[in-house]
Amino acid sequence: MLGAQWDTTASANGAYEICNVVTDNAGHTATAIATVTVANGIAPPIVVDPLAPQPPTNLSLTRARFEERRRERHADAALGQADRLRPRKRARGASTWVTHRSGPPTAPKVYRGLGTSTKVTAPGQTGYLALYSYNKAGNYSQAARTKVSLASLIPLRPLTGSVLHTPPLLTWKSKQGSAYYNLQLYRNGKRVLVVWPSHASYRIPASALKPGTYVWYVWPALRSGGAAPAFASLIGRATFVYAA
Repeated sequence: MLGAQWDTTASANGAYEICNVVTDNAGHTATAIATVTVANGIAPPIVVDPLAPQPPTNLSLTRARFEERRRERHADAALGQADRLRPRKRARGASTWVTHRSGPPTAPKVYRGLGTSTKVTAPGQTGYLALYSYNKAGNYSQAARTKVSLASLIPLRPLTGSVLHTPPLLTWKSKQGSAYYNLQLYRNGKRVLVVWPSHASYRIPASALKPGTYVWYVWPALRSGGAAPAFASLIGRATFVYAA
């Protein structure tokens, strides 16, 4: 028989001897034996990917403006001062701020997944973020790195939650075109100070402070041609504890 075939799927895995018997017209025979191994259903060997993916690009850090405004509205409602927090026009003649390594990614991790953005909290006032790409084989890319500076993310100083023992110098990011600013200070929901500094800073006088928790707000008054300056959106709010 020529072209004989054996379907091994019906046979158990293991070693078999295949015998081929040849007979000529005179009745003479000859036998050939070969050993084969049946291995049905065994997956082919896995080829490991040795190549690392390309590093991430366009790594950047932005400030969550929407979340900040939501917290501001919540704080205003809690104070019960929504109507009193509007700036007043200045009276005529008034006077007045995660380390990383160069090798493979190491703890602490702040995010791992398939998303293209995540929320992070900077350690202290300056830190570093390192972002890596992974593939299914576990290879990782070179790191894309950026420096996290709270100075560029938070416009008001001192930092919210600071405990102070001397009257603070309040500073904020200046707004281009501002003629002056409106700064309001609250203690326990009661407004204790309203001033209109012409620069992006103001030192609170000791006479205006008692031990306690304070919340302060600042608005810019923008020039508009020859018209009187008009107040723009709130620059921000911050808190501090005075413990003299």
